[in-house]
Amino acid sequence: MKKMEYKGKQWHDKCFCCAHCKVAIGTKSFIPKNEDVFCGPCYEEKFATRCSKCKKVITAGGVTYKNEPWHRECFCCTNCSSSLAGQRFTSKDEKPYCAGCYGELFAKRQKMKDFKMFTESMEIKTIRERFL
Repeated sequence: MKKMEYKGKQWHDKCFCCAHCKVAIGTKSFIPKNEDVFCGPCYEEKFATRCSKCKKVITAGGVTYKNEPWHRECFCCTNCSSSLAGQRFTSKDEKPYCAGCYGELFAKRQKMKDFKMFTESMEIKTIRERFL
């Protein structure tokens, strides 16, 4: 029977196991976490950062939005689905939009609302001036 050594302790090769799946690690690679050791797949399953949209593991190049991790390709405009990673964007109702879509969808509407309120107030003022 082979012996393993890790952190100054000796183990039988069949006793040096993943803390999660209990499969012998033997001479395969492992990842230490606190006082435990994990095989790669178990470590990934339990501890790896996952994308907020697709729930898959983020291995490299992720972005953070509202303290949540995203793959760069998953962090997209709610309207046109273009990638927002490294781009100017804004959010409405907790949903991200590229600058172009936000302007088209919301800024014009707000201008129309403001214009309508302005014209209504002018009409009321005109009516008051005529009849008062």
